[in-house]
Amino acid sequence: MKISGVGTELSKIIGKWITKPKDCDCNIYAGTLNQWGPDKCEEKIEEIVDKLMKQDEKLPMHLKLFPDLIKRATLKTMIKKAIKNTRDKKT
Repeated sequence: MKISGVGTELSKIIGKWITKPKDCDCNIYAGTLNQWGPDKCEEKIEEIVDKLMKQDEKLPMHLKLFPDLIKRATLKTMIKKAIKNTRDKKT
């Protein structure tokens, strides 16, 4: 059985833009988001953005150049898309 949820969807979305770093705890955090579900992820969207922003040093150089405001807005959009994708799959 393939596990799905907000974390899985977010991993797919982010994976289109950057390669997963070797020392990333991405799968563990994706599992947490999957357990939380769409509603809790929506409530904790700022906390999720903060957690992902801490991974900034692992970004490719060309993405590090973007201002934090742009990175935060982009992450928030990605999380909202992951929440929507998860909800759409359940209907």
